[in-house]
Parts: sequence; C-alpha cells; structure tokens
Amino acid sequence: MQENRISFEDLPKKDQVRLCAVYGSQPKNGYTAYRIEYVRELTPYEAWFFGRGNFLSPSFLTQTLYKLKGTLSPLLFNRILRDYEAQEDVLRTNYCDIGDRVLAVVTKERKNTEPVIYNNLQGREPEEIDEMLSKFSAAEIRYPFDVEKGGLHRIFVFHTGPDEYAVLVTAAQIILDRFDIRKIFSQLLNLPEVEYSEVKPVLQSGHMESKMHEYWKKLLAAPPQSNALPWELENAPQHSYKQRARNIVLSGELFSSLVEESKGNRMMMMAILASTWGLLLQTEGRLKDLCICLLVPNQNMQKEEAWRPFSMVPVRQTLAKDDTIDSLLKRQFQQMLVSRPYACLDWESFETFLGKGKKPFNHFLDFYDFLSEEKPYSQQSAEANGGVVSRRSWDSRSTKLSLYFQYTKTKASIIMLYDEASFPPGIGDRIAKTYTLLLQQMLTDIHKPVDVIQENLLARLHSEKSMQAVYKEEEKARLQHAVSTVQILQGASSGTTQHFVQAGTLRTYFEGDRIEGTDRDFLFVAEGKLARSIEDGEGWYCTLDIVKDGAWINETVTLEERKATLSVEVLSERAEILVVSKEAMENILTQHPSLYKKIITYAVSQLEKYQRLWAQS
Repeated sequence: MQENRISFEDLPKKDQVRLCAVYGSQPKNGYTAYRIEYVRELTPYEAWFFGRGNFLSPSFLTQTLYKLKGTLSPLLFNRILRDYEAQEDVLRTNYCDIGDRVLAVVTKERKNTEPVIYNNLQGREPEEIDEMLSKFSAAEIRYPFDVEKGGLHRIFVFHTGPDEYAVLVTAAQIILDRFDIRKIFSQLLNLPEVEYSEVKPVLQSGHMESKMHEYWKKLLAAPPQSNALPWELENAPQHSYKQRARNIVLSGELFSSLVEESKGNRMMMMAILASTWGLLLQTEGRLKDLCICLLVPNQNMQKEEAWRPFSMVPVRQTLAKDDTIDSLLKRQFQQMLVSRPYACLDWESFETFLGKGKKPFNHFLDFYDFLSEEKPYSQQSAEANGGVVSRRSWDSRSTKLSLYFQYTKTKASIIMLYDEASFPPGIGDRIAKTYTLLLQQMLTDIHKPVDVIQENLLARLHSEKSMQAVYKEEEKARLQHAVSTVQILQGASSGTTQHFVQAGTLRTYFEGDRIEGTDRDFLFVAEGKLARSIEDGEGWYCTLDIVKDGAWINETVTLEERKATLSVEVLSERAEILVVSKEAMENILTQHPSLYKKIITYAVSQLEKYQRLWAQS
C-alpha cells in the first residue's frame, strides 16, 4: 500500500479542513492528540464495507475465543502487542468520511487503545469458567467501536488452568484482512509463524440456487408496504448515530413457560420469540402482514467456508381473522422449519423480491448464539497457536435496531442494540417491558384469539402513555433515591445532596458489563452488586472485593497519580451507577467543604477494613 500513501500536507485544502475537524489541528511542531502519519484511498476490501449501507456497516464486528496452550506473561504480551502496533499500520488505522469519499487515516501512534484485561480464573470449576466467558463475550456486544477515532480491537486474557489461557478478541471485520492475533501468539511462545489463509469479504452477498430463488420469490411475493418500526422518530437526524444497549433477561417463571410450551425444542422457542416480536410490531403498527429477518447459523457451510458464519431467513407473519395464539405459533414454526434449509446470504436477491431501491430489512433478529451447538470452552483442547473455540459476528450500526437472542440451560436473554437518536427517550426500557409482557400473555393465554391479546396490549399501552408525566417524576425520584444511598453523603445537609442530584446522572449496566470512567468520574453504586479487581503488578487482575448499594466504587479517582489500575464488573442482573463528573465534584466541594471530612472518614474506614483483612490473610 506504499504507493497509495498521501501526507496530510499534500491533501487538498478542503480535505485538510475536514480531517482537522475530526482529528484536531495538525501543526508541524507541537502536540496534537491524533497525529496523522498519512492517509490513503480504501482498498477494495475496505471499500466494500462502505459501499452498502443497507445490510452491513464498517462497524461489523467479529469476536473470536481462542484456547491457548503455553505460558503467557501479561508484561511480555503487552510489549509484543505494542511492538506489533508500532510496526503494523492496521492497528493505527481509522476511517473518515470527508464528504466526497472515505479515506483510511493512519496515525503515528494509537493513544486510545483499550488496555488488555487479564483475569485469573484458575481454581474455578469448568462450568463456572464457561459461564464467566459467556458473560464477558455477551457483554462485548453492548460495546461499540469508534471507527473514526477509536481503537478497532479489544482483547481479554483469562488464565483458566496450568499452561492454559482463554483469549477473547473482538475486532472490526474491516481490519481482519491484515490483523491476526495468532501472529502475536507465535512471537509470545517462540513458535514458528504459520501461514494463515487470506480473509475473504466475510459477508459478500451470495447467489441463490434456483430452488432457493423460487422458494423465496414465492414466500415474499406481494410484500407488505410498511418498512418502519412503530417507535421511530419522524424527524430523526440522518447522520447521527449513538448506540445504546438494553439487556432483557426472561424471568425464571417466564423461561420455564417458554421451555414447557416448546417442549425444549430450540427451533420452537425461536418461533415463539420471533412471533412475539412480530406481533408486537403488528399491534403497535396496526399491521396484518409483516416481513422480518432472522439470522441463524449457516447449516450449509462447508468447513473451508467458516468465514460465512450465518444465513438469513426472512419470515412472513400474516394475521388471519380467526387466529388464536396457538395457531399463529404453529404456523410460524412450520414456516421456519420449511425455510431453514433455504437459508442463505443473498440479500441482493431479497432486496429485489421486497422492492428495488429500499432496504429489504430495517432490523434483524439474531438467533446465531441461540441455536448454536458449539462445545463450551472447557470441553475443547488448547493449542499452541490458539485453537478457535467459538466465533461470532454482529453489526452494531447497520440498522437502527437489532435483537440478539441467547440461550443456556437455565435462562434465555436478549441484547437489544439501537440508535438512541432515532427513538424517543426511554425506548429501550419500554420495548423490553412491552415485549416480555406480551410474551407472558401469549404463553399464559395460548388458546385466546390473537385480536383479544392485541386489544389487551393496546389498552395497557394507552394507559401507560397517559402516565408519561408520572414517569418523568419517577426518574427524578430515582436519582434522588440513588443520592440518598451514597455512604459518604449520610448525614450531609440537604443543600449538599441537592447539588448531587443536580450534578449526577444514572447509568444502567447489565451482568458482565465493565464500568467505564473509573479514572475520570466519581462513581457510586445506586443499585446492584459489582466486583472490583485490581492489577497485581504483573498484569493479572485479582478480585479486591464486592461492593453493593451506596458504595463509592473508585476512591482512587481523587489521586493525581495512581499506582494501581482498577477494573469493575457487574455481577447482578442489572446495576444502576450514579455518575458525578470530577469537575462537578470539585464545585460541590468548594460550596460544601464539610464534605471533605466525610470523604476522609470514608477513606480511613476503608483503610481500616483492608488492614483487618490483611492481618487475617
């Protein structure tokens, strides 16, 4: 790619202006946060991701879990990764739309790369390790990448046994034609570097066989006209995207009902869950006919085609006048059974069937994990060059909303990713609540007519709409309650607590999530249970303690120079974190100096606790 390199100074003035707007000024001398080394035109592989906005985006991510055999030192791993980053431009590459085209932008050094997190899981039961890896893997889906300015890979390392490590790598697919973590494994363990097969355009549209073409053409004939989600804002900004995530965990009772109704058949479970979503859209959108798309594991995949991991299964859901919930579910299940062998990835043909010039699907229901039959980590063998345990892919930005369904023997859950700019505030909680309510009604009253279930749902939605003003007051009350639980504010004046209410915001996290901002904001547990881990000096994170409601998460944020790095993970199903910026906290302390004494008292009590634990250890 040497011949494509263009220095910043050689770019036309208008291109320089656009790049400076994104990466800051580029003085020849002096500091700049993002020093551009050069830019270049996109390769054909990269351009492919920017060429179609209807199915994939440059934010299409691939996550691979490796099982590594050998001895891994965090310090050595970090050094090799830094050297690799300095030598290989791919790990310093971002992508910027300058108006008439997209450029690849390579910076001199990567200053905002996510640090590699090392966790020591030795001594735990195999089932517990599998569960923890599953939680970390699912949590990664909820964290997007910033293709324009951020790092495009994240790495977690878990010490799972003697000479055995799990390495979880999440990366933007757009860089995976030039980045393979196993090259780092080879250097780390002094192994000869092996040849890796060339990465193909991972989801290049396939071509249907004639039988597939005829089947889908018939199923999708005379497609429904509506293509909008019922909650979309009419005047949503077109080029502003801010990802939000909502985790939906089915209650134990609801999960048991789902398993019982489906008789443990996962295809039937999928039919129930997908049909519930379809009925929700039909009820709120007043639709009789609907077409949604499921993503499922690629059953037709040959071993050498592992780069094409899943297939598309369009589903047509049409309501008949005399439908009961039972008849609807059986009809949809039968359709999915028949359609599954015809699953493919030829979205260009689907686009033709559903109408040229418009997106064939504006959201997806991803059942790849839900239906996957891969062996768990503990049942697979470790390899010196890193054996692949599992691989999953998802796109965090190509659609305004997507649902990722997951299943274990004890629970079912859904990760919902959506564009905050395209929907009204609180839409994540509203959809989660309405979906689970409808699912519960359908499983409870499975022989009732569909229109009765819809009428009940509409009546409830109407009632909730009239309560919106009450909900806003409840939000304020939630924040006031969160502040009232903070331990360092116990006994503080009403003026102090009111300033916290004005300055604070609540963030919602879910099981397995990592808490952000431990080095820049004051963070307090409003609700939930979290595990705090601290780096031991050699790179491994060891559990420090468990914190609950009212606890101050990151006392060391007050230090200008910190000797230890803190990592915090959510243990409960859901956690609410009260966030107060450092600047806001400084203002509060200036106006209420009595708070200094409470902070000192809290810090000393924490010191006493750890002295006691140290003496007992």
